[in-house]
Amino acid sequence: MEVDAEVPLEKLSNGLLDWHERIAPFGSGNHRPVFVSEGLKVQGSRKLWEGMNLLTLGGASRRSSPGQRRPSPPGRSTRRTP
Repeated sequence: MEVDAEVPLEKLSNGLLDWHERIAPFGSGNHRPVFVSEGLKVQGSRKLWEGMNLLTLGGASRRSSPGQRRPSPPGRSTRRTP
């Protein structure tokens, strides 16, 4: 599998997901980008429809800058995967 970029969990946002949707449609000549995040573990999954699963991820630490509120619950995110 070819990876386009490593993206730490704390850098993921709806802005990245919005950008991802704007560069669609994906197919021949416009491949879906592949991102990785180190230290994640699948804590749960649910099939939404054929070829689309909703994953609950955890395991990576989310570091906050001084004065920044830490997301709750820490280290967890829910993302769609094809």
